[in-house]
Amino acid sequence: IVRPRRFGKTLFTQTLQAYYDIAAAKDFERNFAGTYIGKHKTPLANTFRVIHFDFSGISPDGFVVGFVEKVKRGLTGFCLRYGFSNGLRVLDERFDDPSLLLSVFIRAYERTYKERIYLIIDEYDQGANEVLATSLESFQGLTRSGSVLKTFYAGLKDLATNGPIGRIFITGV
Repeated sequence: IVRPRRFGKTLFTQTLQAYYDIAAAKDFERNFAGTYIGKHKTPLANTFRVIHFDFSGISPDGFVVGFVEKVKRGLTGFCLRYGFSNGLRVLDERFDDPSLLLSVFIRAYERTYKERIYLIIDEYDQGANEVLATSLESFQGLTRSGSVLKTFYAGLKDLATNGPIGRIFITGV
């Protein structure tokens, strides 16, 4: 979903997480009491493990390092929420490629859990937009075929088609 700034995208991603996250099941009634979705709970409510990435605030200088750090931050939150110690061991390793980091992490996940993942990405374009604002050449380097961003998002598509990612929701400006 692409909407203007200050349009409630982040709040909506938090609502999705509260609705679909297995770890939030005990709070479902409190969170959604008196709402339509609270009264009409779907079979998928609270059935996913949720990875939530927030790609806002990535500096155009050292974009790839910042992007990897944001991926690690989202995966660390996932590990802490679900007690996924094998995932934390993966995150202790050094990664320069966010796609490789996510791939190794997901392989460890598949060995441990059977539930599908709901992947939420907030501000998917914010860091790239910052790079674009400072250097067209650097932006083209990040978005061309085989680049860090293209490889990362192609990897997500593959994990949704052939892996444990059951749903993806992405916001941006």
